[in-house]
Amino acid sequence: INFRNFLVDHLRKRVGKTGRWVLSEAKFCRWRKAPRGILWGTAGAGKTILASIIIEDLMELAKSNKRICVAFAFSRYTDALTVEEILAGLLRQ
Repeated sequence: INFRNFLVDHLRKRVGKTGRWVLSEAKFCRWRKAPRGILWGTAGAGKTILASIIIEDLMELAKSNKRICVAFAFSRYTDALTVEEILAGLLRQ
C-alpha cells in the first residue's frame, strides 16, 4: 500500500487553505510539542483531510530537523487492510 498516494489524493480534495486552522489550534500545538500523544476527532468531522494537512506540516518540519521521522497510514472502511499491509506501507515510507 502506498499511503503517499492517499495523502496526495486527500490534499487535492481540500479547497485552498481550508483546514489549515488546525495548525494553530491549541490542542494540536500541545500535541505537536509533546513527546507522544493522540489526537481524536468525532465521526464526520473531516479527520482525513485535517490529518493530511497535519502530515504535510510535519513532513515540512522534518525537512529541517533530521531527528524527526514522519510515518503515516490511512484507513478506509471500504478497504479493510491487514496488519501486514499497514506495516509494509509504513516501512515503504
